[in-house]
Amino acid sequence: MRLAKNEHWPSVKMGPYTAGENVVDSERELGLSLSVSVPFWNQARGSEEAAKARLNQAEVLLAAAMRDLERQIMTAAHSYNQELKELSEDTPQLLEQLRDAAKLADDNYRLGALPISTYTEIQLQYVDATDAVLSSRMDALQNLSSLEYLSGEELHDIGSPLDQDNASRKETK
Repeated sequence: MRLAKNEHWPSVKMGPYTAGENVVDSERELGLSLSVSVPFWNQARGSEEAAKARLNQAEVLLAAAMRDLERQIMTAAHSYNQELKELSEDTPQLLEQLRDAAKLADDNYRLGALPISTYTEIQLQYVDATDAVLSSRMDALQNLSSLEYLSGEELHDIGSPLDQDNASRKETK
């Protein structure tokens, strides 16, 4: 923009010149030339307006990029909070109940009191529930990673109830 304003004034060029003819007798002219573009006034108005238009376009693009970044941050934060909310709702108790049921089914199967189909179904439910919880946890961590990338700051994971449950179980052993 400042360069375009600098072009507001016409350029003036000054320099020496020579001219001459060699027909019958030699004639030479030496002089000083001064050149000024016409029209003399405000000849850079077009370039000033183009520079202003480029500046306005850059400002609009920056504002649009900032809105898009804010939208992405809000989406990732909402998704992260949703995953944490889903993980905290009775998940540790449910997994503990399924773990106890799987252990009891294993004991009963080994004693011969439980058919193989029931035993495998209970084990499958426990594995599926654990897989779903771990998948949800992975999604939460991916959303947290996206938040860190988009915000440029290191965020700390709140931690899932499973981590707290596992920590308390390790302490009691």
